[in-house]
Amino acid sequence: MIKQIYSVPFFIIHSVYSINYMNLSEYLYVLGLDLLPFIFYIGYSIKPRKGFYYLSFAIVLSLTISSFIKNGITPNIETIDYILISINSSILSLMLIGHWFLVDPTIDRYGMKQIARFGIVASSIEMLLQIFSLSNGTSTVSYPYSYVVIGLLLATGVLAAAANSSLNEKGYSGVMAATGLSYLSFLTSIGAVGTLLLTS
Repeated sequence: MIKQIYSVPFFIIHSVYSINYMNLSEYLYVLGLDLLPFIFYIGYSIKPRKGFYYLSFAIVLSLTISSFIKNGITPNIETIDYILISINSSILSLMLIGHWFLVDPTIDRYGMKQIARFGIVASSIEMLLQIFSLSNGTSTVSYPYSYVVIGLLLATGVLAAAANSSLNEKGYSGVMAATGLSYLSFLTSIGAVGTLLLTS
């Protein structure tokens, strides 16, 4: 058991180096496309200044351009992957609007809370699905890495919940804490989603 636990970091390193350029570009492509609904929702619910759209669409373009050049507008990506990567995109959009609060501290926090709640729900649902697939022997992730994925999804949900709670604090300190927590949540969500994509 101890030997298997120590092998987890080496598995992650091996997984990272196993991603070829095409697969990585496809992931970034989906991450960028999944980011768009959250950007539009932020515009609808928070109504930030126009500069936010320029920054956001520049980020989307930088994420999608590589795969677009290589694969065109419709790379061979399954629908389930779009849904899975939306967990990453929701946390990334929370990070973006959290940083934009520096530029415009008068924006409403309601939309930020809703995005954080999406991250909580999405990661929780995926965690329950992974627990179910592990219990009935249909998991695509081998032991003990399935437990690592479940733990990372749990951490993602907990950190997103903490970010949501921080937004209830008055003043900029609450948003600053939520943004910092969203960074940690983004890292754990990438670990979980990346492992699932590599082993699917």
